[in-house]
Amino acid sequence: MKYCLLIFLALNLSCFFAQKTVVSGFVKDKVSQEALIGAKIFSSSGKALASANTSVYFSFVVEKKDTIRNFFCYIYGYKKAEFSVSIFADTTIQLSLENKDIKEVEEVRVSAERIKKIELGTIELPIKILKQIPTIAGEPDVIKAFQLMPGVSGGKEGTSGLYVRGGSPDQNLFLLDEIPLYYVSHIGGFVSTFDPNAINSIKLFKGNFPARYSGRLSSVIDIRMKDGNVNKRNGEVFVGLLSTKFQIDGPMKKDSSVTFLFSARRFNMDLFTRLIARYASNFESSAGYTFYDLNGKVVKRFKNNSKLSFSMYHGRDRIFINSSKKRDEFNSNAYKFKSNVKWGNIMGTINYSVPLNKKIFANFSLATTNFNYITEVKAKYSDQGSDELINESELSFKSGVSDVILKSQFDYAYSDKISFKFGSNSIYHRFTPGRIESIAYSEKDTLINDLKIPSMEHNLFLENEIKLSKRLSTNFGVNATSYSMQDTTFFSVEPRIYFDFEISNNFFCRGGYSRMKQFIHYLSNSGAGLPSDLWIPVSKSLLPEISNQFSLGFTLTSPKSKLPLSLSIEGFYKDMTHLIDYKEGANLFSLDDIENKIEKNGRGEVYGIEFLVQKSIGKATGWIAYTLSKNTRTFENLNGGQTFPFKYDRRHDISFVFSYAFNERIQFTATWVYSTGNALTLAQGKYAQLDLAGYYYQEPNSTASFVINESQLYYGKNSYRMPAYHKLDLGISFEKKVQKGMRTWSFGIYNVYNQQNPFYLFYKLNKQKEIKLHQLTLFPLIPSVNYSLRF
Repeated sequence: MKYCLLIFLALNLSCFFAQKTVVSGFVKDKVSQEALIGAKIFSSSGKALASANTSVYFSFVVEKKDTIRNFFCYIYGYKKAEFSVSIFADTTIQLSLENKDIKEVEEVRVSAERIKKIELGTIELPIKILKQIPTIAGEPDVIKAFQLMPGVSGGKEGTSGLYVRGGSPDQNLFLLDEIPLYYVSHIGGFVSTFDPNAINSIKLFKGNFPARYSGRLSSVIDIRMKDGNVNKRNGEVFVGLLSTKFQIDGPMKKDSSVTFLFSARRFNMDLFTRLIARYASNFESSAGYTFYDLNGKVVKRFKNNSKLSFSMYHGRDRIFINSSKKRDEFNSNAYKFKSNVKWGNIMGTINYSVPLNKKIFANFSLATTNFNYITEVKAKYSDQGSDELINESELSFKSGVSDVILKSQFDYAYSDKISFKFGSNSIYHRFTPGRIESIAYSEKDTLINDLKIPSMEHNLFLENEIKLSKRLSTNFGVNATSYSMQDTTFFSVEPRIYFDFEISNNFFCRGGYSRMKQFIHYLSNSGAGLPSDLWIPVSKSLLPEISNQFSLGFTLTSPKSKLPLSLSIEGFYKDMTHLIDYKEGANLFSLDDIENKIEKNGRGEVYGIEFLVQKSIGKATGWIAYTLSKNTRTFENLNGGQTFPFKYDRRHDISFVFSYAFNERIQFTATWVYSTGNALTLAQGKYAQLDLAGYYYQEPNSTASFVINESQLYYGKNSYRMPAYHKLDLGISFEKKVQKGMRTWSFGIYNVYNQQNPFYLFYKLNKQKEIKLHQLTLFPLIPSVNYSLRF
C-alpha cells in the first residue's frame, strides 16, 4: 500500500506540470436519465479514449497540442452522440443518448468496431437480447443466455449450475451491485435469481480477470441494478404459465433528486401442485414448490454529481409437504406431518460514489450478504384411541454463510495513455458448515456440528492500463489478499497481465495471464438442482484452491456493410490445484466431521479453443458459438490415483442463435444447442460371489444352500458417456402500443422436436426380464405463452 501511495503522489505531481486537458462527464439515457454503464467514448478518427464506469463516469486526458476536438459516444441499442469540446481548458459534460431500435443501429457499425477496450475473454449481454432468447415457459434468464456463449455450459438439464471453462459452479463470483451472492439459481434450473426487469447491465469475465476482482477461479458475473427513471414513473406487469412479476421505478415525487426501483417475482407451480396433491390424497396432503425474488433500490443524486444509493435483494425457495389424518376405524392413531426445504439469499448495500476532481472518481460501499439452507421434518402423533397430538419429533439440517463487506475503489485518469484503478476490500465471513438438530418425544435433544466458523479477508488491488503505441495496449495488475481464521493466516499475491495488439485495421490479437486463489470450498453431492451442499472455509488441511490461466485470441471484423460479421478465436489453458470432492460413499447427513468426508489436494486441468461468429446489425442477427475442450481431475485416492474426466467434461459444445425482426412489432428467435454427453460412473457388468453372510439362495431340487452376493464391475470413474444433448427452441413476440403503454404477447416452444435428453440413467428389468439401461427425461416439448404490459 505504501508503494501504491508513492506512485499515486508522483503521478499527481507530474500531471500538475504537464500541459494536458481533462475531459470528464457522465453518460445517461436521454429520457429516463438511467445510467448507461459501459458506454464508449472515442475520437472521430476511431481512437478509443474512455469507457463509462459502473457509476457512468468517464474521464480522459489529451495533450493541449493535440488537434482532437470532435468526439462521439456509443453503446449498444442507442444512437451515436457526437459532441465537441475545447481542449484549452478542462471540461465536464453530460451526455444523453437516445434509445434506438436494435434493427436501426447500422450507421455506427464502423466506429463501434474500432473501440479497443482490453477485455480478453469478456461477454457483455444487452438486456434487449436477453429478453429475446426463448427459454422454458418464456421466462428470460441471465444464466441460460450465457450458456449460449463459447466457453460457458450449463451442467445437465434439470440442474442450475454455470460451468465456465471447465470450472464448477462455486468457482463463479456472482456480484449484484458489487456484492456477492452465494447461490443464484432456483430449483431445476428454471430461472436464475436475477430479474431482467431490474437489471441495467451484465458482464461476464471468463477467467482473465481485472485485478479488482478476486476470490474465485473460473469467472466473474458483474450485474448492476437500475437506478430508476428520473423524469417519470414506469412499470411492467408480466403474467406467464410459471411466474408472475411486477416492476415499477421512477422519481419519489415530481422533480425529485431521489429515484426508486422495486420488482417482485413469484413462481406459480405450487398453486397447481397443491390442488393435485390434495385431490390425489383425498384432501389429506398438499405439496408444492415455489420461490419469490424481491429487488429494491433507492438513489439520491447530489449537485456535485455524487450519488448515494441503497440496494437490496431477497429471494427464497421452498419445497413443502404437509399431511394430516384423524383417527378412524382403520387407524388408531392421528398424526400431523410437515416437511420443508428452504434456501435463499438476503443482500443489502449502501454505496456512495463521487468525483473527487476531474481525474479521480471514488466509490465506497458497506454491505451484508447471507445465504442459508434449511431442511426440516416435523411430526406429531396421538396415543392409541386418542385424537390429541402429544408425541412430537423433529429433525433439521442447517448450513449457510454470511458476510459483512467494506469496499473502496478509485479510478484515476493520469494521461491519455495511462490510467489506474486501485482500492481495497475487507470481508468478515461466518460459516455454518452443517448443523443437525434432533428432537424426539421423551428423549433428550441432540445437536451435532453446531459450528460457527469466523474468518477475515483483506484485499488490496492495483490496475494500470497503458497505451504503449497506437496499436499496442497493456493492462498490468496485482491483487494482494490475506485470509485469517482461528490460528491460521493465508497470503496471496495474484498477478494479472493482458495485452491488446492491432495487427491491422479490424484485426486484433489479445492475450493474457491471470492467477486466482479461492479461500472457500464447496461440497456438492446433489444432482437435482437442490442446494443441499456445503460452503466451508480453508484450514490448515484444506488449502486454498489456486488456478493459473493463459489465453490468446484473435478478433476479425468485416468492413463490408452487406455482411457485417465479426469472428473471434480464443485458446486457453487452465490448471487448478487443491481441489476437493466428497469421498466415495460419503453421506451429507452422516455424523462424521466434515473433513472426514472430503478428498483433498485434487488437481484439475482444462484446455480448449473457442470460436464465435456474430452478426449484430440488421433485421437478421445472431451468432454461432463452438467450444472444443478437455477437462480432467486427479485425486490420489479416487480412481486409483489415475486422471479421470470431470463430470461436465464436454469435448464439443455448439450453440446457434438466430433472431429476425419482421418489423418493429414482430420479433422471431430460434436457438439450437448440441453438446457431448456428460461423463458419469456406471456399472458395466456384474458377477456373483460366494460369501459367509448374506441371503441364502435355495437351488431347485437341491438340498444345498449358497450365500450369494452380487457385485458390480466398473471400468473407472466417469468412464461412461451419457447420450449427446441437443434441442431446438423457438419464440415469437408481438408488440403493440396501447393507451397505457406497450403490450407484448410472447409465444414459445421449448424442445421443438421433443428430444428425450436424459436427466439420469438407471438399470431396470424390461418386459423380457432382462436388465437394460433406462433414462429419465424431465423436459419434453413445452409450449408457453406470456403477457406483459409496460406502462
